[in-house]
Amino acid sequence: MTSELFSFDEVLSRLKKSTGSGSDTELALNLGLSQGSISGAKQKRKIPPGWIISVATTFGVSADWLLSGNGPMKLGDLTEVAHPREAPSGCAKCAGLEIEMGKERDMNRDLVAENRQLWKENGELKVKIGELNVQNVKLEGELDTAQTMAKEYYERLQARAAPEEDTPHEATRDCA
Repeated sequence: MTSELFSFDEVLSRLKKSTGSGSDTELALNLGLSQGSISGAKQKRKIPPGWIISVATTFGVSADWLLSGNGPMKLGDLTEVAHPREAPSGCAKCAGLEIEMGKERDMNRDLVAENRQLWKENGELKVKIGELNVQNVKLEGELDTAQTMAKEYYERLQARAAPEEDTPHEATRDCA
């Protein structure tokens, strides 16, 4: 995706900025990716197009800004239009549509903010799942060790309780 036209480092920096990520790990969490995905992109020095699309739609950021740094970062900041058209004065239908569009924009901003929070929580939950998996593996190892120790202890107890065949019992010993 990034060619000579777009600087890899600058695009990556804008991705971090727009998602509120201070590090590669945070960016991976905010995009729902693994840390390895970020490392792979850095090695190849190419940003997958899906990342641009994801950030643009999820965080309400201009894809043009992500790629080039030109224009406003947020889509809601597009207040100037290249060739503004003026509605006929007194057009009630146009005024109603403007109000409706304003409500839609507000709702979209709220949804983007909520989505951003959910991405963050999702990333935190993925980290917690990873920690629990590590803890589970450790506990399984400790359980295996405890079972092995219990088995060895049980075998020692059995060996002490069972008389050896070579040793005669008290009652069968010859008294000489």
